[in-house]
Amino acid sequence: MREFYIECNMGASANRLMSALYELLPQEEQQQFLDTMNQLGSLNTSISAIPSSKCNVQGTKLTISTPSEFSFSQHDLSSIKEFILSLPFSKKVKEDAATIYEMIAEAKMTACNCFSLEETAYPERITSIIGVCLLIEKLKPERIIVSPIHIGSGSVTRDYGVIPVPTPEVAYLLQGAPSYGGPITDELCTTEGAAILTYFADEFGYLPVMTIEKIGCGIGEKDYDMANCVRVFSGTVVENTDPALPDSAQLPASFDDSNDTVVQLSCNLDDMSGEDISFACDQLWHNGAVDVWTTPIQMKKSHPGQMLCCICRPEYANHLAKVLLKHTTAWNIRKTICDRYCMTASLENVNTLYGPITMRKGHGYGVTKQKPDFSSLAQIAVEEDISLQQLRQELFVPTKNPYEK
Repeated sequence: MREFYIECNMGASANRLMSALYELLPQEEQQQFLDTMNQLGSLNTSISAIPSSKCNVQGTKLTISTPSEFSFSQHDLSSIKEFILSLPFSKKVKEDAATIYEMIAEAKMTACNCFSLEETAYPERITSIIGVCLLIEKLKPERIIVSPIHIGSGSVTRDYGVIPVPTPEVAYLLQGAPSYGGPITDELCTTEGAAILTYFADEFGYLPVMTIEKIGCGIGEKDYDMANCVRVFSGTVVENTDPALPDSAQLPASFDDSNDTVVQLSCNLDDMSGEDISFACDQLWHNGAVDVWTTPIQMKKSHPGQMLCCICRPEYANHLAKVLLKHTTAWNIRKTICDRYCMTASLENVNTLYGPITMRKGHGYGVTKQKPDFSSLAQIAVEEDISLQQLRQELFVPTKNPYEK
């Protein structure tokens, strides 16, 4: 059983996904793929494979060149679908590509009130989407797992103005998929990348226990502190069936019961004011820390001090170490790698006698938890002029049946 795990630590684009999938082809089939794509005279594009690297990570960059005079006369969905369905590919490849464009059109119309697909109708983007669909057909994965998607942060400039990251259409397409931001101020996940991932993904989660047979790496164009690439792991997920272990001790292979790895950074401080430590904490939060806290400690010479700690994803550790050194008086930073057992968290709005509140829910490893979100309780307590203790008692007295779904 061939399964794919798509790693999106630096987001995803149609081109990087196509380049990563291209590397999974047997070497004798790679040239056949390029020849097939280059025979599409109607697209008037030329595609070539170039070995490339970012931050010493080796991979392939598929470059697509288009004559500057080439353009579509129409940028509406029906024209693009008609064009795609006229191409000399299998019915499945054409239907997959057409459906992805339908998803993009829906996202633009719903999130942006935009009825034009001009930005995504460039021949090189159509080529990349069709290339991904063709490679998926050739490689025939039986299951595709996609990692949480790094979307970037900040804003991007379009012809019609400056818009936030994630862009409205990307945010719309990634509804229901796990995603996260970070210190890189750029659009890491493109509209086409988001549509492809959500269309082909069978599930989302972290890298499961997997026997990896081959890895494809698609290299991006821009340079960042982290390697700008998308990796696709091809192999077989190992289901733990050790009879010596109880069911609750089996290793997880899904996003519902997941492990992940984080890094804890810490330093001891005895010569900073409370205001300065608070500012340093804010900077850690703003630069991608998952959690930040301080602990009172006693240092050398009996000096009272504070231990400042933060948790982050491994790829942010170097960046946040620089933030700690910049905004504190510390001379060194300790680094600890931690494995975590993670419950899957979600938010749900629930109607109560006091109006809607947000419930925080979690499940995993056979455990289910829920609690009302504090900000919702605080808002109601202020509006109703009651204490939090009284509000919790009234919400959780079973005879009063406060929840009205």
